[in-house]
Amino acid sequence: MVTDYFEFMQYIDSLGIPYKEHGDELYFEYCPFCEKGKTSKPYGHFHFNKEKQTFFCHHRNSCGESGGLYHFKMLMGHINPVRKTAQKKYTRPAEDKAIVHDSDKFYEMYHKERGISPEVLKKYDVGLKRDGSKRYIVYKFYSEKGILINRKYRNFRDKKDMRQEKGAELVYYGMQHVDTEKKDLYICEGEDDCHALAQMGLDNVVSLPSGAGTYTPAMDRFNGKFEQLYLMFDADETGQEGARKFAEKAGMHKCLNVVMNYKDARDCLLNGMDIFDVQKMLNRATVYKHDDITTAPEYRERFFKSIRNPEQITGKPIMGHTNFNRIVGGIRLQEVTILTGHTGRGKSTFAYNLAMWCHQIGHNVLIMNFENSMTALFKKLISIQTGEKMTYFDKIDNKWKFAQTDEWMKEQYEKLERKNICYLDKEGGSSDGYYDIKRVESIIEYAYKFYNINVVIIDHLHYFLKVSDARNPTYAIDEAIRKMSVWKTRFNCHILCITHPHKTEDSRSGKPVELGVYSGKGSSAIPQEADNFWVIGRRDGTNNSTLKIKKNRETGTFGEINYKVRENGNTFEESDTLSDF
Repeated sequence: MVTDYFEFMQYIDSLGIPYKEHGDELYFEYCPFCEKGKTSKPYGHFHFNKEKQTFFCHHRNSCGESGGLYHFKMLMGHINPVRKTAQKKYTRPAEDKAIVHDSDKFYEMYHKERGISPEVLKKYDVGLKRDGSKRYIVYKFYSEKGILINRKYRNFRDKKDMRQEKGAELVYYGMQHVDTEKKDLYICEGEDDCHALAQMGLDNVVSLPSGAGTYTPAMDRFNGKFEQLYLMFDADETGQEGARKFAEKAGMHKCLNVVMNYKDARDCLLNGMDIFDVQKMLNRATVYKHDDITTAPEYRERFFKSIRNPEQITGKPIMGHTNFNRIVGGIRLQEVTILTGHTGRGKSTFAYNLAMWCHQIGHNVLIMNFENSMTALFKKLISIQTGEKMTYFDKIDNKWKFAQTDEWMKEQYEKLERKNICYLDKEGGSSDGYYDIKRVESIIEYAYKFYNINVVIIDHLHYFLKVSDARNPTYAIDEAIRKMSVWKTRFNCHILCITHPHKTEDSRSGKPVELGVYSGKGSSAIPQEADNFWVIGRRDGTNNSTLKIKKNRETGTFGEINYKVRENGNTFEESDTLSDF
Protein backbone atom coordinates (compact mmCIF):
# COMPACT_ATOMS: atom_id res chain seq x y z
CA MET A 1 0.00 0.00 0.00
CA VAL A 2 1.42 3.39 -1.01
CA THR A 3 1.97 5.86 1.81
CA ASP A 4 0.83 9.48 1.60
CA TYR A 5 3.45 11.49 -0.33
CA PHE A 6 4.24 13.92 2.48
CA GLU A 7 4.45 11.08 5.04
CA PHE A 8 6.75 9.21 2.64
CA MET A 9 9.09 12.17 2.21
CA GLN A 10 9.08 12.82 5.95
CA TYR A 11 10.19 9.22 6.48
CA ILE A 12 12.93 9.50 3.83
CA ASP A 13 14.26 12.68 5.45
CA SER A 14 14.29 11.00 8.87
CA LEU A 15 16.82 8.43 7.57
CA GLY A 16 19.58 11.02 7.53
CA ILE A 17 20.96 9.75 4.22
CA PRO A 18 21.75 12.55 1.73
CA TYR A 19 19.86 12.30 -1.56
CA LYS A 20 19.28 14.18 -4.79
CA GLU A 21 16.00 14.49 -6.66
CA HIS A 22 15.57 14.04 -10.39
CA GLY A 23 11.98 13.79 -11.55
CA ASP A 24 10.30 10.98 -9.61
CA GLU A 25 13.63 9.46 -8.58
CA LEU A 26 15.51 9.99 -5.33
CA TYR A 27 19.21 9.18 -5.73
CA PHE A 28 20.69 8.22 -2.35
CA GLU A 29 24.33 9.04 -1.65
CA TYR A 30 24.82 5.36 -0.79
CA CYS A 31 22.87 2.14 -0.31
CA PRO A 32 21.97 1.73 3.38
CA PHE A 33 22.24 -2.07 3.06
CA CYS A 34 25.52 -2.71 1.26
CA GLU A 35 27.55 0.48 1.64
CA LYS A 36 28.79 2.01 4.90
CA GLY A 37 29.51 5.44 3.50
CA LYS A 38 30.33 7.39 0.39
CA THR A 39 31.59 5.60 -2.70
CA SER A 40 33.81 6.87 -5.49
CA LYS A 41 30.62 7.64 -7.44
CA PRO A 42 27.95 8.66 -4.92
CA TYR A 43 24.32 9.40 -5.81
CA GLY A 44 24.32 6.79 -8.55
CA HIS A 45 23.47 3.23 -7.66
CA PHE A 46 20.60 3.42 -5.11
CA HIS A 47 17.29 4.82 -6.38
CA PHE A 48 13.96 5.36 -4.61
CA ASN A 49 10.94 6.17 -6.80
CA LYS A 50 8.69 8.76 -5.12
CA GLU A 51 5.60 7.85 -7.14
CA LYS A 52 5.76 4.06 -6.87
CA GLN A 53 7.66 4.11 -3.56
CA THR A 54 9.96 1.32 -4.73
CA PHE A 55 13.73 1.07 -4.34
CA PHE A 56 16.56 -0.72 -6.11
CA CYS A 57 20.30 -1.09 -5.53
CA HIS A 58 22.17 -1.82 -8.76
CA HIS A 59 25.76 -1.05 -7.81
CA ARG A 60 28.27 -3.56 -9.14
CA ASN A 61 28.76 -6.38 -6.61
CA SER A 62 25.98 -4.78 -4.56
CA CYS A 63 23.45 -6.41 -2.26
CA GLY A 64 20.88 -6.22 -5.06
CA GLU A 65 18.11 -5.33 -2.61
CA SER A 66 14.86 -4.07 -4.12
CA GLY A 67 11.20 -3.80 -3.24
CA GLY A 68 8.58 -1.46 -1.88
CA LEU A 69 8.46 0.87 1.09
CA TYR A 70 7.17 -1.85 3.43
CA HIS A 71 10.13 -4.11 2.58
CA PHE A 72 12.53 -1.18 2.97
CA LYS A 73 11.20 -0.40 6.44
CA MET A 74 11.58 -4.04 7.46
CA LEU A 75 15.19 -4.13 6.26
CA MET A 76 15.87 -0.94 8.19
CA GLY A 77 14.39 -2.47 11.34
CA HIS A 78 11.53 0.05 11.46
CA ILE A 79 8.76 -2.56 11.11
CA ASN A 80 8.37 -5.92 12.85
CA PRO A 81 5.74 -7.84 10.83
CA VAL A 82 5.89 -10.89 13.09
CA ARG A 83 5.07 -11.20 16.74
CA LYS A 84 4.64 -13.81 19.44
CA THR A 85 1.56 -13.80 21.68
CA ALA A 86 3.01 -10.86 23.60
CA GLN A 87 5.00 -8.12 21.92
CA LYS A 88 8.62 -7.93 23.11
CA LYS A 89 9.53 -4.92 25.21
CA TYR A 90 13.20 -4.65 26.05
CA THR A 91 14.38 -3.45 29.45
CA ARG A 92 17.82 -2.34 30.54
CA PRO A 93 19.50 -4.14 33.44
CA ALA A 94 19.03 -2.62 36.86
CA GLU A 95 22.04 -1.78 38.99
CA ASP A 96 23.46 -4.86 40.71
CA LYS A 97 25.69 -3.92 43.66
CA ALA A 98 26.62 -7.58 44.22
CA ILE A 99 28.80 -7.53 41.08
CA VAL A 100 32.48 -6.99 41.84
CA HIS A 101 34.34 -4.84 39.32
CA ASP A 102 38.06 -4.48 38.72
CA SER A 103 39.09 -7.29 41.08
CA ASP A 104 42.81 -8.04 40.67
CA LYS A 105 42.50 -11.40 42.41
CA PHE A 106 39.62 -12.45 40.14
CA TYR A 107 41.40 -11.24 37.02
CA GLU A 108 44.60 -13.11 37.90
CA MET A 109 42.61 -16.30 38.45
CA TYR A 110 40.78 -15.77 35.14
CA HIS A 111 44.12 -15.18 33.38
CA LYS A 112 45.62 -18.32 34.89
CA GLU A 113 42.70 -20.55 33.90
CA ARG A 114 41.62 -19.03 30.56
CA GLY A 115 44.62 -17.09 29.26
CA ILE A 116 42.90 -13.69 29.04
CA SER A 117 45.01 -10.84 30.43
CA PRO A 118 43.77 -8.61 33.28
CA GLU A 119 44.16 -5.58 30.98
CA VAL A 120 41.66 -7.00 28.48
CA LEU A 121 39.25 -8.07 31.23
CA LYS A 122 39.33 -4.53 32.61
CA LYS A 123 38.81 -3.11 29.12
CA TYR A 124 35.63 -5.15 28.68
CA ASP A 125 34.53 -4.53 32.29
CA VAL A 126 34.19 -8.23 33.13
CA GLY A 127 32.76 -8.70 36.63
CA LEU A 128 32.30 -11.35 39.31
CA LYS A 129 29.17 -12.18 41.28
CA ARG A 130 28.90 -14.58 44.22
CA ASP A 131 25.69 -16.50 44.82
CA GLY A 132 26.16 -18.68 47.87
CA SER A 133 28.98 -21.09 47.07
CA LYS A 134 28.76 -20.35 43.35
CA ARG A 135 30.77 -17.74 41.48
CA TYR A 136 29.52 -16.23 38.24
CA ILE A 137 31.53 -14.43 35.58
CA VAL A 138 29.54 -11.35 34.49
CA TYR A 139 29.91 -10.24 30.88
CA LYS A 140 28.42 -6.82 30.14
CA PHE A 141 26.91 -5.93 26.80
CA TYR A 142 27.14 -2.23 25.94
CA SER A 143 25.84 -0.23 23.01
CA GLU A 144 28.35 1.48 20.74
CA LYS A 145 27.76 4.61 22.84
CA GLY A 146 28.61 2.79 26.06
CA ILE A 147 25.08 2.26 27.40
CA LEU A 148 24.56 -1.02 29.32
CA ILE A 149 22.09 -3.20 27.36
CA ASN A 150 22.43 -6.69 28.84
CA ARG A 151 24.46 -8.89 31.17
CA LYS A 152 25.35 -12.57 30.90
CA TYR A 153 26.09 -14.64 34.00
CA ARG A 154 28.16 -17.81 33.60
CA ASN A 155 29.15 -20.17 36.38
CA PHE A 156 32.94 -20.24 36.60
CA ARG A 157 32.92 -24.03 37.04
CA ASP A 158 29.80 -25.10 35.13
CA LYS A 159 29.36 -23.70 31.60
CA LYS A 160 25.79 -25.06 31.46
CA ASP A 161 24.82 -22.80 34.35
CA MET A 162 24.33 -19.62 32.34
CA ARG A 163 21.67 -16.92 32.08
CA GLN A 164 21.08 -13.41 30.77
CA GLU A 165 19.07 -10.50 32.11
CA LYS A 166 15.35 -11.07 31.73
CA GLY A 167 13.77 -8.87 29.07
CA ALA A 168 17.09 -7.46 27.82
CA GLU A 169 17.83 -7.06 24.13
CA LEU A 170 20.32 -9.43 22.51
CA VAL A 171 23.16 -7.37 21.04
CA TYR A 172 26.77 -8.01 20.10
CA TYR A 173 29.34 -8.20 22.89
CA GLY A 174 32.09 -5.57 22.58
CA MET A 175 30.26 -2.91 20.53
CA GLN A 176 31.54 -0.10 22.78
CA HIS A 177 35.05 -0.66 21.39
CA VAL A 178 34.10 -0.74 17.70
CA ASP A 179 34.91 2.10 15.30
CA THR A 180 31.95 2.30 12.92
CA GLU A 181 33.92 4.53 10.56
CA LYS A 182 36.00 1.51 9.56
CA LYS A 183 34.69 -0.75 6.80
CA ASP A 184 35.32 -4.16 8.44
CA LEU A 185 33.71 -5.91 11.42
CA TYR A 186 35.13 -9.14 12.87
CA ILE A 187 32.58 -11.50 14.42
CA CYS A 188 33.36 -14.51 16.63
CA GLU A 189 31.23 -16.85 18.75
CA GLY A 190 32.06 -16.31 22.44
CA GLU A 191 33.15 -13.59 24.84
CA ASP A 192 36.57 -15.14 25.39
CA ASP A 193 37.07 -15.40 21.63
CA CYS A 194 36.41 -11.65 21.49
CA HIS A 195 38.84 -11.09 24.37
CA ALA A 196 41.50 -13.29 22.73
CA LEU A 197 41.35 -11.49 19.37
CA ALA A 198 41.54 -8.13 21.11
CA GLN A 199 44.48 -9.37 23.17
CA MET A 200 46.25 -10.43 19.96
CA GLY A 201 45.78 -6.89 18.63
CA LEU A 202 42.70 -7.12 16.38
CA ASP A 203 40.32 -4.15 16.51
CA ASN A 204 36.60 -3.98 15.70
CA VAL A 205 35.82 -7.38 17.19
CA VAL A 206 32.43 -8.45 18.55
CA SER A 207 30.98 -11.79 19.62
CA LEU A 208 27.52 -13.30 19.45
CA PRO A 209 25.26 -12.84 22.47
CA SER A 210 23.90 -16.37 22.65
CA GLY A 211 25.64 -18.91 20.42
CA ALA A 212 26.14 -19.41 16.70
CA GLY A 213 22.40 -19.59 15.97
CA THR A 214 21.71 -16.11 17.29
CA TYR A 215 20.69 -13.36 14.88
CA THR A 216 18.64 -10.39 16.05
CA PRO A 217 17.37 -7.11 14.56
CA ALA A 218 19.90 -5.21 16.70
CA MET A 219 22.75 -7.28 15.25
CA ASP A 220 21.36 -6.82 11.75
CA ARG A 221 21.23 -3.03 12.15
CA PHE A 222 24.81 -2.96 13.44
CA ASN A 223 25.99 -5.11 10.51
CA GLY A 224 24.58 -2.50 8.16
CA LYS A 225 27.24 -0.02 9.29
CA PHE A 226 30.03 -2.08 7.67
CA GLU A 227 30.98 -3.11 4.17
CA GLN A 228 32.48 -6.48 5.11
CA LEU A 229 31.88 -8.97 7.89
CA TYR A 230 34.68 -11.42 8.72
CA LEU A 231 33.15 -14.51 10.36
CA MET A 232 35.66 -16.02 12.79
CA PHE A 233 33.52 -18.88 14.08
CA ASP A 234 34.79 -22.17 15.52
CA ALA A 235 36.77 -24.25 13.03
CA ASP A 236 34.85 -27.47 13.71
CA GLU A 237 31.93 -28.67 11.58
CA THR A 238 29.29 -27.18 13.88
CA GLY A 239 31.00 -23.80 13.90
CA GLN A 240 31.39 -23.70 10.13
CA GLU A 241 27.77 -24.67 9.61
CA GLY A 242 26.76 -21.90 12.03
CA ALA A 243 28.92 -19.42 10.11
CA ARG A 244 27.21 -20.24 6.84
CA LYS A 245 23.74 -19.88 8.38
CA PHE A 246 24.80 -16.55 9.86
CA ALA A 247 26.04 -15.41 6.43
CA GLU A 248 22.71 -16.37 4.83
CA LYS A 249 20.95 -14.04 7.26
CA ALA A 250 23.51 -11.23 7.30
CA GLY A 251 23.97 -11.20 3.51
CA MET A 252 26.38 -13.57 1.80
CA HIS A 253 27.59 -10.77 -0.48
CA LYS A 254 29.31 -9.04 2.45
CA CYS A 255 30.50 -12.02 4.54
CA LEU A 256 33.96 -13.59 4.43
CA ASN A 257 34.63 -16.90 6.17
CA VAL A 258 37.81 -17.26 8.25
CA VAL A 259 38.84 -20.81 9.19
CA MET A 260 40.91 -20.73 12.39
CA ASN A 261 44.22 -22.56 12.73
CA TYR A 262 42.86 -24.02 15.97
CA LYS A 263 39.33 -24.68 17.22
CA ASP A 264 38.56 -21.08 18.17
CA ALA A 265 40.21 -17.71 18.80
CA ARG A 266 41.04 -18.46 22.43
CA ASP A 267 42.82 -21.67 21.39
CA CYS A 268 44.78 -19.61 18.85
CA LEU A 269 45.89 -17.29 21.67
CA LEU A 270 46.85 -20.19 23.96
CA ASN A 271 48.91 -21.69 21.13
CA GLY A 272 51.06 -18.57 20.87
CA MET A 273 49.52 -16.87 17.83
CA ASP A 274 49.91 -13.10 17.47
CA ILE A 275 48.42 -10.37 15.28
CA PHE A 276 50.62 -11.36 12.34
CA ASP A 277 49.29 -14.92 12.48
CA VAL A 278 45.74 -13.57 12.75
CA GLN A 279 46.32 -11.43 9.66
CA LYS A 280 47.48 -14.51 7.76
CA MET A 281 44.18 -16.22 8.65
CA LEU A 282 42.26 -13.14 7.51
CA ASN A 283 44.17 -13.14 4.21
CA ARG A 284 42.94 -16.69 3.61
CA ALA A 285 39.30 -15.70 4.16
CA THR A 286 36.97 -17.01 1.47
CA VAL A 287 33.77 -15.58 0.05
CA TYR A 288 30.54 -17.49 0.37
CA LYS A 289 29.19 -18.99 -2.80
CA HIS A 290 25.47 -18.89 -3.54
CA ASP A 291 23.81 -22.20 -4.30
CA ASP A 292 22.31 -21.23 -7.68
CA ILE A 293 25.07 -23.12 -9.50
CA THR A 294 27.27 -25.92 -8.21
CA THR A 295 29.25 -28.94 -9.34
CA ALA A 296 29.33 -32.48 -8.01
CA PRO A 297 32.71 -32.02 -6.25
CA GLU A 298 31.48 -28.78 -4.62
CA TYR A 299 28.27 -30.45 -3.48
CA ARG A 300 29.97 -33.64 -2.24
CA GLU A 301 30.21 -32.70 1.45
CA ARG A 302 26.59 -31.54 1.67
CA PHE A 303 25.37 -34.65 -0.16
CA PHE A 304 26.94 -37.10 2.28
CA LYS A 305 25.91 -34.99 5.23
CA SER A 306 22.35 -35.02 3.90
CA ILE A 307 22.06 -38.77 3.40
CA ARG A 308 23.56 -39.39 6.84
CA ASN A 309 20.84 -37.23 8.39
CA PRO A 310 17.73 -39.44 8.61
CA GLU A 311 15.48 -36.53 9.55
CA GLN A 312 16.32 -34.72 6.31
CA ILE A 313 15.57 -37.79 4.17
CA THR A 314 12.74 -39.48 6.03
CA GLY A 315 11.44 -36.50 8.00
CA LYS A 316 11.26 -35.72 11.70
CA PRO A 317 8.63 -37.99 13.27
CA ILE A 318 5.72 -36.46 15.15
CA MET A 319 5.31 -37.90 18.62
CA GLY A 320 2.24 -40.09 19.05
CA HIS A 321 1.34 -40.10 15.33
CA THR A 322 2.33 -43.56 14.14
CA ASN A 323 0.27 -43.60 10.94
CA PHE A 324 1.31 -40.08 9.95
CA ASN A 325 4.98 -40.99 10.35
CA ARG A 326 4.53 -44.26 8.46
CA ILE A 327 2.65 -42.79 5.48
CA VAL A 328 3.91 -39.21 5.24
CA GLY A 329 7.39 -39.88 6.62
CA GLY A 330 7.28 -37.14 9.26
CA ILE A 331 7.98 -33.45 8.69
CA ARG A 332 10.79 -32.71 6.23
CA LEU A 333 12.26 -29.26 5.78
CA GLN A 334 12.61 -27.70 2.33
CA GLU A 335 9.22 -28.94 1.16
CA VAL A 336 5.92 -27.37 0.14
CA THR A 337 2.71 -29.07 1.23
CA ILE A 338 -0.68 -28.12 -0.19
CA LEU A 339 -3.67 -28.79 2.07
CA THR A 340 -7.17 -28.59 0.64
CA GLY A 341 -10.67 -29.81 1.46
CA HIS A 342 -14.31 -28.91 1.16
CA THR A 343 -15.63 -25.89 3.03
CA GLY A 344 -16.11 -26.44 6.75
CA ARG A 345 -14.17 -29.71 6.85
CA GLY A 346 -11.33 -28.55 9.09
CA LYS A 347 -8.53 -27.33 6.81
CA SER A 348 -7.42 -24.50 9.10
CA THR A 349 -8.02 -26.48 12.29
CA PHE A 350 -5.91 -29.40 11.07
CA ALA A 351 -3.14 -26.99 9.99
CA TYR A 352 -3.08 -25.43 13.47
CA ASN A 353 -2.91 -28.90 15.04
CA LEU A 354 0.07 -29.57 12.80
CA ALA A 355 1.67 -26.32 14.02
CA MET A 356 1.36 -27.58 17.60
CA TRP A 357 2.80 -30.98 16.68
CA CYS A 358 5.75 -29.35 14.91
CA HIS A 359 6.46 -27.23 17.96
CA GLN A 360 6.49 -30.36 20.13
CA ILE A 361 9.27 -31.90 18.01
CA GLY A 362 11.43 -28.78 18.23
CA HIS A 363 10.48 -26.80 15.12
CA ASN A 364 9.83 -23.07 15.34
CA VAL A 365 6.57 -22.17 13.61
CA LEU A 366 5.20 -19.10 11.82
CA ILE A 367 1.41 -18.97 11.41
CA MET A 368 0.29 -16.55 8.70
CA ASN A 369 -3.43 -16.29 9.36
CA PHE A 370 -4.86 -13.85 6.83
CA GLU A 371 -8.59 -14.31 7.31
CA ASN A 372 -9.53 -14.63 10.99
CA SER A 373 -8.86 -12.35 13.95
CA MET A 374 -5.92 -12.96 16.26
CA THR A 375 -8.35 -13.49 19.15
CA ALA A 376 -10.16 -16.25 17.24
CA LEU A 377 -6.83 -17.86 16.34
CA PHE A 378 -5.56 -17.86 19.93
CA LYS A 379 -8.84 -19.29 21.22
CA LYS A 380 -8.54 -22.14 18.73
CA LEU A 381 -4.89 -22.80 19.61
CA ILE A 382 -5.67 -22.87 23.33
CA SER A 383 -8.54 -25.26 22.65
CA ILE A 384 -6.20 -27.49 20.62
CA GLN A 385 -3.48 -27.55 23.29
CA THR A 386 -5.89 -28.29 26.15
CA GLY A 387 -8.54 -30.40 24.41
CA GLU A 388 -11.17 -28.29 26.17
CA LYS A 389 -14.16 -26.35 24.87
CA MET A 390 -14.06 -22.58 24.90
CA THR A 391 -17.84 -22.03 24.79
CA TYR A 392 -21.06 -23.93 25.48
CA PHE A 393 -24.77 -23.31 24.92
CA ASP A 394 -26.79 -22.70 28.09
CA LYS A 395 -30.25 -24.15 27.42
CA ILE A 396 -31.73 -22.44 30.47
CA ASP A 397 -30.56 -18.94 29.50
CA ASN A 398 -30.87 -19.89 25.81
CA LYS A 399 -27.51 -18.36 24.83
CA TRP A 400 -23.85 -19.18 24.28
CA LYS A 401 -21.52 -18.73 27.25
CA PHE A 402 -17.78 -18.85 27.84
CA ALA A 403 -16.82 -22.22 29.33
CA GLN A 404 -13.65 -21.28 31.19
CA THR A 405 -12.62 -18.98 34.03
CA ASP A 406 -10.35 -15.98 33.62
CA GLU A 407 -7.70 -17.69 35.75
CA TRP A 408 -7.76 -20.78 33.51
CA MET A 409 -7.51 -18.69 30.37
CA LYS A 410 -4.58 -16.70 31.78
CA GLU A 411 -2.73 -19.91 32.66
CA GLN A 412 -3.30 -21.41 29.19
CA TYR A 413 -2.39 -18.19 27.41
CA GLU A 414 0.91 -18.07 29.32
CA LYS A 415 1.62 -21.65 28.19
CA LEU A 416 0.95 -20.57 24.61
CA GLU A 417 3.32 -17.62 25.04
CA ARG A 418 6.15 -19.98 25.95
CA LYS A 419 5.84 -21.94 22.71
CA ASN A 420 8.16 -21.13 19.81
CA ILE A 421 5.26 -20.09 17.62
CA CYS A 422 5.02 -16.62 16.09
CA TYR A 423 2.28 -14.98 14.07
CA LEU A 424 1.70 -12.55 11.25
CA ASP A 425 1.03 -9.17 12.84
CA LYS A 426 -1.78 -7.94 10.60
CA GLU A 427 -2.04 -4.71 12.57
CA GLY A 428 1.32 -3.69 11.09
CA GLY A 429 0.27 -4.48 7.54
CA SER A 430 -1.79 -2.68 4.94
CA SER A 431 -5.18 -1.32 5.96
CA ASP A 432 -7.09 -3.42 3.43
CA GLY A 433 -5.69 -6.67 4.84
CA TYR A 434 -4.22 -8.01 1.58
CA TYR A 435 -0.60 -8.88 0.95
CA ASP A 436 1.20 -9.25 -2.34
CA ILE A 437 3.68 -12.07 -2.86
CA LYS A 438 6.69 -9.81 -2.28
CA ARG A 439 5.41 -8.74 1.11
CA VAL A 440 4.73 -12.33 2.16
CA GLU A 441 8.27 -13.26 1.12
CA SER A 442 9.67 -10.37 3.19
CA ILE A 443 7.74 -11.50 6.25
CA ILE A 444 8.91 -15.12 5.97
CA GLU A 445 12.48 -13.89 5.49
CA TYR A 446 12.16 -11.73 8.61
CA ALA A 447 10.84 -14.69 10.64
CA TYR A 448 13.64 -16.91 9.31
CA LYS A 449 16.35 -14.39 10.22
CA PHE A 450 15.13 -13.32 13.64
CA TYR A 451 12.85 -16.12 14.90
CA ASN A 452 14.63 -19.13 13.30
CA ILE A 453 11.36 -20.53 11.96
CA ASN A 454 11.35 -24.01 10.41
CA VAL A 455 7.66 -24.40 9.54
CA VAL A 456 5.35 -21.86 7.89
CA ILE A 457 1.54 -22.21 7.88
CA ILE A 458 -0.16 -20.04 5.24
CA ASP A 459 -3.92 -19.77 5.75
CA HIS A 460 -4.88 -19.35 3.03
CA LEU A 461 -3.51 -18.81 -0.50
CA HIS A 462 -6.59 -17.36 -2.19
CA TYR A 463 -7.28 -14.86 0.57
CA PHE A 464 -3.86 -13.23 0.84
CA LEU A 465 -3.50 -12.96 -2.94
CA LYS A 466 -6.93 -11.33 -3.34
CA VAL A 467 -7.40 -13.50 -6.42
CA SER A 468 -10.83 -12.05 -7.18
CA ASP A 469 -9.17 -8.72 -8.06
CA ALA A 470 -6.31 -10.19 -10.10
CA ARG A 471 -6.29 -9.60 -13.86
CA ASN A 472 -5.03 -13.13 -14.36
CA PRO A 473 -5.88 -15.22 -11.27
CA THR A 474 -4.24 -18.38 -12.63
CA TYR A 475 -0.95 -16.56 -13.23
CA ALA A 476 -1.06 -14.97 -9.74
CA ILE A 477 -1.55 -18.36 -8.06
CA ASP A 478 1.06 -20.10 -10.23
CA GLU A 479 3.58 -17.38 -9.40
CA ALA A 480 2.87 -17.72 -5.66
CA ILE A 481 3.29 -21.51 -5.68
CA ARG A 482 6.54 -21.26 -7.66
CA LYS A 483 7.82 -18.64 -5.22
CA MET A 484 7.10 -21.00 -2.33
CA SER A 485 9.18 -23.71 -3.98
CA VAL A 486 12.09 -21.22 -3.88
CA TRP A 487 11.41 -20.09 -0.31
CA LYS A 488 11.44 -23.64 1.07
CA THR A 489 15.13 -23.96 0.18
CA ARG A 490 16.17 -20.37 0.73
CA PHE A 491 14.70 -20.30 4.24
CA ASN A 492 15.23 -24.02 4.99
CA CYS A 493 11.62 -24.50 6.03
CA HIS A 494 8.53 -26.61 5.46
CA ILE A 495 5.69 -24.53 4.00
CA LEU A 496 2.12 -25.74 4.42
CA CYS A 497 -0.28 -23.70 2.32
CA ILE A 498 -4.05 -24.06 2.52
CA THR A 499 -5.87 -23.72 -0.81
CA HIS A 500 -9.48 -23.90 -1.89
CA PRO A 501 -10.64 -26.53 -4.41
CA HIS A 502 -11.81 -25.22 -7.79
CA LYS A 503 -14.88 -27.49 -7.78
CA THR A 504 -16.68 -28.67 -4.67
CA GLU A 505 -19.77 -30.51 -5.88
CA ASP A 506 -21.11 -32.36 -8.90
CA SER A 507 -23.34 -30.09 -11.01
CA ARG A 508 -25.86 -32.88 -11.64
CA SER A 509 -26.06 -34.79 -8.38
CA GLY A 510 -25.07 -31.96 -6.05
CA LYS A 511 -22.82 -34.35 -4.13
CA PRO A 512 -19.27 -33.36 -3.09
CA VAL A 513 -16.66 -34.32 -5.68
CA GLU A 514 -13.55 -36.35 -4.92
CA LEU A 515 -10.57 -34.00 -4.49
CA GLY A 516 -7.09 -34.72 -5.81
CA VAL A 517 -3.83 -33.05 -6.85
CA TYR A 518 -5.55 -31.29 -9.74
CA SER A 519 -8.28 -29.82 -7.54
CA GLY A 520 -6.35 -26.69 -6.52
CA LYS A 521 -8.38 -23.64 -7.46
CA GLY A 522 -7.02 -21.69 -10.43
CA SER A 523 -3.51 -23.12 -10.60
CA SER A 524 -1.64 -25.47 -12.89
CA ALA A 525 1.54 -25.13 -10.81
CA ILE A 526 0.22 -26.87 -7.69
CA PRO A 527 0.59 -30.48 -8.93
CA GLN A 528 4.05 -29.75 -10.37
CA GLU A 529 5.59 -27.59 -7.63
CA ALA A 530 4.10 -29.07 -4.45
CA ASP A 531 6.10 -31.80 -2.75
CA ASN A 532 3.03 -33.06 -0.92
CA PHE A 533 -0.69 -32.77 -1.55
CA TRP A 534 -3.14 -33.51 1.27
CA VAL A 535 -6.95 -33.54 1.38
CA ILE A 536 -8.78 -33.25 4.71
CA GLY A 537 -12.39 -34.33 5.13
CA ARG A 538 -14.95 -35.10 7.81
CA ARG A 539 -18.17 -37.06 7.73
CA ASP A 540 -21.23 -34.93 8.54
CA GLY A 541 -22.60 -35.45 12.02
CA THR A 542 -19.50 -37.27 13.33
CA ASN A 543 -16.18 -36.43 14.91
CA ASN A 544 -14.33 -38.67 12.47
CA SER A 545 -11.90 -37.02 10.07
CA THR A 546 -9.52 -38.37 7.41
CA LEU A 547 -6.35 -36.94 5.89
CA LYS A 548 -5.77 -38.35 2.40
CA ILE A 549 -2.17 -38.23 1.10
CA LYS A 550 -2.47 -37.72 -2.67
CA LYS A 551 1.16 -36.84 -3.43
CA ASN A 552 4.39 -37.58 -1.59
CA ARG A 553 7.57 -36.66 -3.42
CA GLU A 554 10.08 -38.00 -0.89
CA THR A 555 10.26 -40.92 1.52
CA GLY A 556 6.79 -42.19 2.39
CA THR A 557 3.80 -43.45 0.49
CA PHE A 558 0.16 -42.67 -0.31
CA GLY A 559 -2.78 -43.49 1.90
CA GLU A 560 -5.24 -42.27 4.49
CA ILE A 561 -4.78 -41.24 8.11
CA ASN A 562 -7.85 -41.30 10.32
CA TYR A 563 -8.43 -38.92 13.19
CA LYS A 564 -10.88 -38.57 16.03
CA VAL A 565 -11.71 -34.92 16.71
CA ARG A 566 -12.46 -34.22 20.35
CA GLU A 567 -15.79 -32.76 21.44
CA ASN A 568 -14.22 -29.30 21.43
CA GLY A 569 -14.19 -29.58 17.61
CA ASN A 570 -10.51 -28.60 17.44
CA THR A 571 -8.13 -31.24 18.81
CA PHE A 572 -7.14 -33.98 16.32
CA GLU A 573 -5.99 -37.39 17.57
CA GLU A 574 -5.05 -40.41 15.45
CA SER A 575 -7.74 -43.06 15.31
CA ASP A 576 -8.50 -46.37 13.59
CA THR A 577 -12.10 -45.28 12.95
CA LEU A 578 -12.84 -44.65 9.27
CA SER A 579 -14.37 -41.36 8.15
CA ASP A 580 -15.54 -42.31 4.65
CA PHE A 581 -16.03 -38.75 3.41
